[in-house]
Amino acid sequence: MVSMTNWILFRNFKFQIGDILEELMVISRDVEKVIQAAKSGRIKEQRNAAFELATLATTGDDSKFRIVAEGGLDVLILLCLSTDESIQEYATEAVAELLTIPAIQDQFVEMGGVSTLSTLLHSTNKRIIQEAVTAISYIVSDSEDNKHSVVADRGLEDLSHAAFNSSILTQRYIAGIYLELVFNADIRSQIASLNSPTKALLHLCSNKDNETMRLALQTLELVAIESSDVILNQENLVFDLLNIPTNTLDASIYLLAGKILLYVAEDTVSCGKMLNTDSLKDTLMQFAKTDDPILQKVVAKVILCTLDDRDLAIKAQDMKLQDVLVYIRNNSNDRDAWNMADQGITLFNNNDFRKYQPMPPPSDSFGSTLSLRKPRPSGYPGSTFSLNKDAKMMGSQSTMLEKVRMGSRLSLRSGNQSNVGSRASLQSN
Repeated sequence: MVSMTNWILFRNFKFQIGDILEELMVISRDVEKVIQAAKSGRIKEQRNAAFELATLATTGDDSKFRIVAEGGLDVLILLCLSTDESIQEYATEAVAELLTIPAIQDQFVEMGGVSTLSTLLHSTNKRIIQEAVTAISYIVSDSEDNKHSVVADRGLEDLSHAAFNSSILTQRYIAGIYLELVFNADIRSQIASLNSPTKALLHLCSNKDNETMRLALQTLELVAIESSDVILNQENLVFDLLNIPTNTLDASIYLLAGKILLYVAEDTVSCGKMLNTDSLKDTLMQFAKTDDPILQKVVAKVILCTLDDRDLAIKAQDMKLQDVLVYIRNNSNDRDAWNMADQGITLFNNNDFRKYQPMPPPSDSFGSTLSLRKPRPSGYPGSTFSLNKDAKMMGSQSTMLEKVRMGSRLSLRSGNQSNVGSRASLQSN
């Protein structure tokens, strides 16, 4: 009878055996002794100490500050580089928990701890990578000054490596980290000068997780504003962008992909590659059928760009891209989208680009930079619509940065964050 009463009380008050045990462990735990055990050279004691520090760090801010006050950061940084994988895992988890507090972040950065996290991004253990990425995400989202410590000493390349070798959840955090970093003008310039971050971001765009794709595409768009060359030089750029509809039905993601396609369409060489992709028409039609007026204008502009060059225009006509414009004209309620589609249809129907032949450059221009440019046929109309860079991005760069920033920090703090950087994450998957 007594045991039944106790069971009912436990059930009614939602008590869990783990709650009672954890409270007793916290009460009896001596942080100083745990840290001393962590400093010992014996693997078993270090493993137990790392686990206890990770557990203690989850119990509240007071426990976090107590660990730091006892020299726990120094010890944990060393344990993160242990040859024992379990020690690494627990120590990295403890660090991620501690770094939820900005004041501890500053101290950690001053101690050179970020380089340790970057090293852990090359681990073969995906849970270790996840905890390291989580810790880095706290640093970049809470402090503008500490962002530079993340990109120092090949930090961008380390993140790129992790993007190809981590779980879906971790990849979402990496995409968010890149977006936070790109808000800084100096770091954005650095990202635009490197190939590996852009390559990693394109890889993240092929992820089937909508939030990961959105964060990666937003970052690529801001990088393209800084320098479109690094985007256009990516071998799989066109394929990855045109393949996005196979992974999502989100119209907002289509818009981000479409705006990057504008850079492709405006570059003659890249536009040629785009027109050689069989899925181009289907993808543009799927974009247009969202009935989003902004996206329809982007699609119309992409097609109009193909008409600026005679050879490309012939390819576009052979692919029957005018069918996409017909859909936009017949279904769009936006005047600009309708006008752009109508102009493109007129150019396709006039067939002028098949009539005019390219004129050779004059002999006196030999050796000049003008002779390197492909001449536009005499009398060839091309498209009269032109979206400048600001219009193409649907707003000024400062506005774009602010709009994207509003959602990025929330994405780093939402979703499955409760399981990232906590002991529960070690039990997941």
